[in-house]
Amino acid sequence: MAQNRFWLRLITLCTTTALGMALVLAVVSATVAWATGNDRIPSDDDGVAKAAESQTYYGVVTDSRCSAKHDMNSGLNPAECTQACLSKGAKYALVNGDKVYLLSGSESELTGLAGVRAKVNGSLLGHTIQVHSAAVAQ
Repeated sequence: MAQNRFWLRLITLCTTTALGMALVLAVVSATVAWATGNDRIPSDDDGVAKAAESQTYYGVVTDSRCSAKHDMNSGLNPAECTQACLSKGAKYALVNGDKVYLLSGSESELTGLAGVRAKVNGSLLGHTIQVHSAAVAQ
């Protein structure tokens, strides 16, 4: 009988320890994710979210599927490849060196800039630029 209690206490101790460690790990992970989160929208002290500031970005307007690496074997130039990818569900993107930003809004302005180096004015949130205006870069 005493041996059965020993095993029951041992199982209870192991289970309690494992649950405690899982809770500590979850709290530490959540704290690290919160402290290093870059996609958070800044807010006032009263909790109202601030709009991201408008900035100017330069790069080549392309699509989220190909980025800067269009399939040149397809016989399409970068503008045609971008349009083809967009018709298949890709999103507009802006490539500047190794940085790739998704573009949202002002699709009528972006259509004429596919495959072209452009100047995009917009607000950055995470990896997406909310486009306010876009034009061919000078």
